Amino acid sequence: MIRLGTLAAVLVLPAVAAAQNANPNDPAQARHRLAVRTERTARFFEAWEAASVERREAAERLLREERRPGAPVGSRPELPALAKATHVLRGAESADSREDALQRFADSLDLQVTPGAFGPAASGRGEALTVRVYRAFDDAPAPDVELELQWLAADGTAARARREPFAGTAFKTPGFLMYVRAPLSEPATWRLVPVVRADGREARGAPVLVECVADLSRRATELEDAGGEEAAILSLLLTRGLRHPEVERPSDLLAALESDGGHPRGFLRADGASGAAGDAGLAYSWGGFPSADCRRVVVFFLPADEGAESVLQGPVGEAWVRFARERGVGLFVHRARSDGAHVLAANLHRLARGEPERELVLVARGNAIWILQLMLLAPGDPSIADAVDALVLASPTATPAKKLPAVPTLVVSPELPEGETPAHVLHVRDATTCFLAEPSLPRLVGEWLDEREAQRDR
Repeated sequence: MIRLGTLAAVLVLPAVAAAQNANPNDPAQARHRLAVRTERTARFFEAWEAASVERREAAERLLREERRPGAPVGSRPELPALAKATHVLRGAESADSREDALQRFADSLDLQVTPGAFGPAASGRGEALTVRVYRAFDDAPAPDVELELQWLAADGTAARARREPFAGTAFKTPGFLMYVRAPLSEPATWRLVPVVRADGREARGAPVLVECVADLSRRATELEDAGGEEAAILSLLLTRGLRHPEVERPSDLLAALESDGGHPRGFLRADGASGAAGDAGLAYSWGGFPSADCRRVVVFFLPADEGAESVLQGPVGEAWVRFARERGVGLFVHRARSDGAHVLAANLHRLARGEPERELVLVARGNAIWILQLMLLAPGDPSIADAVDALVLASPTATPAKKLPAVPTLVVSPELPEGETPAHVLHVRDATTCFLAEPSLPRLVGEWLDEREAQRDR
């Protein structure tokens, strides 16, 4: 792990010394790819919230038609399809979204900015930053283009950071470096956007958040000995430009580290439960409690093998955070390798402990349900099944995995089962895929938990 003590040099030296794009087998780079997925999914659901019924139906059709043949049932949309559907939600025609090669190329670009945040400045040239430009996905040959990087302010104002022509071969892995200056700014949220031009046309790619953070250099240096997963996340962002799926703004991370046990979502961290647990962070729980006396904790199960993005960012994440605060519920994400049943069991039992003991609700989406079933059946002491008090399954089918604990279970799926179902299972039909059901899942889970509370009180 890179220590925060190295950050002072990174934040004052020219950015030409920034690290190369990491080896794709590097766990930190794998988490960065999940961060890209999380950001793109959040953009999709932001567009979904603002779209008309007709636009939503068109985006649904596109996602269904773009689904890769042979893709596992319940798998999440691939990035190219997600980008096309986002454009449809914002007004593009489905045919245009499919056929616009320049736009597809722009959508494929990601920017790794080093350092991944900068300090305020009122005069001068602005802090030197290095930007690695590379393709997050590669579904077609790259064209020869003029590439412009633009700074996008919170009010939507755009300003050119750099513009250069590039041959298509430059975009081969691991991409290439561009050098820009940070905008002169007070603490604020900025985004860096790639804009590509060819044959008299232009297309804009996905913006990347680059925050201006008050007193960044001093605060990062003082946190050198903070340790833990949060300190490692900040270090990777500032020294290598690698983003994290659970953290959007570095200022939130800094404030949490400085608050002696806080969490970027404004929650309390769980003793020993927040942060890394396992091989280089591939298996860990991330989250917190809105108060010290929470009687329930909701844990999302995300297997790292699945490559699923976080659930706690964007509009869906904000809905879950509101759900947790309104009901006094702890909220965690556990991302684990398929062979990490013992880590999952240990973390679930740790999260469920408390005074009084907490009810633990485990949530799984899509094909994570099948992986969870295998882990639930894995022998071990403590066992996963013994820690789980209730299940929520966002399932692609009406009949999810059969060998699950006989605990109260909510199944949200595109169809209802035929015939009788066990008394402890409630089925709710919502959306056409479990992916598109995610915006309504916090509400459905809240209503289900409220009804269970009411039944206990009667």
